[in-house]
Amino acid sequence: MADHHRAELVVDALKMAAAAAACRKGAALDRIHRGLTVQGFQPVEHVVDSGYISPDSIHQASQQWGITLFGPVRDDPQASKRPGFANQDFHIDWQARTLTCPNGVTSPAEVPPLRGSG
Repeated sequence: MADHHRAELVVDALKMAAAAAACRKGAALDRIHRGLTVQGFQPVEHVVDSGYISPDSIHQASQQWGITLFGPVRDDPQASKRPGFANQDFHIDWQARTLTCPNGVTSPAEVPPLRGSG
């Protein structure tokens, strides 16, 4: 890809992000994903900050665009009032790239996603 096309893509992405800043963050992500997809640059994964990570945004990006969202999850001050598991109940083995749940089930090693070219 020519450098001027890359520069245009960056400028377009920044314009979309700025225009979307006034929208709900979920709507902003949707606009960004739509814009990238229309231009032929749909990512397989998208790393975002904690303001954009929620169960709804993860589901929306996956179901509508086939994009996996990654980012830090915000602490939930109300979590202790609800039954369930806490982050410390799970074991992450970064070297093996696995996660073990409180029931002792270990996920298979992560395989980097690939998107076909055609």
